[in-house]
Amino acid sequence: MFRVEVYTLGRTSGYDSALYVPGGSFKIGFRSPNEEFPEGYGGGWIWKDPKDADEFRLSRLNVLHPEYEPGTFSVYVVEITSWESDVSSYPDSIDGIHRLLNDSRILRKFELFR
Repeated sequence: MFRVEVYTLGRTSGYDSALYVPGGSFKIGFRSPNEEFPEGYGGGWIWKDPKDADEFRLSRLNVLHPEYEPGTFSVYVVEITSWESDVSSYPDSIDGIHRLLNDSRILRKFELFR
């Protein structure tokens, strides 16, 4: 089956070590309110272009989330079945970023060369 690679942000310390966990590591998709997510969870941020993810990390991450240090986050490659089935149809109304609907495997760290 053909798979699509898209991009997300993650805390470098946790994601880098999670890449070596047997069975793989997954980016969390949408969650309705439940015990683990009492207010629900819209799903992880997803971009089609790694440069857009990195630009968000460098310029908007700390504006939307002052508690996040851009230097502690990296861009990662996520494998999905298709954009239409695994990613929100519209960007989030608050931050303008598409959200992951279904849990999806994190394949590797994406290194941007500047």
